[in-house]
Amino acid sequence: MMALLAFLEACFKLDFANRKRLKLKDSLTKILIKLFNQKHNKAKLMDDIIKGWQKEGLLSHLEYDRINSAFKLRHWIAYGQYWSPEKIKPHDFLEVAEFVEGLINSRTFKTADIDLIGI
Repeated sequence: MMALLAFLEACFKLDFANRKRLKLKDSLTKILIKLFNQKHNKAKLMDDIIKGWQKEGLLSHLEYDRINSAFKLRHWIAYGQYWSPEKIKPHDFLEVAEFVEGLINSRTFKTADIDLIGI
């Protein structure tokens, strides 16, 4: 599960970097380029990049919540021995795998027939 979430994080970050590099003209790219100009490579995954996707309507509120919950669980697994998890929904491997596969296969990371993450 950790590898799947790391893969999903890499997809969002590659998409972010490639939209800047290719200077695409869609509305999401404009938001992400503005974000890049403000924060450079220090943009936070959930608070900045994925929130931009949600604002553009490319991720539903439910999808955003599922991603956020999965990343909170990943963070707790990695660093959580020092606190107890509050409001972290448990996820099983198949649920995360199906969700990540659905995002990748839905052409989420493609625009104008350009594959922004290289898969």
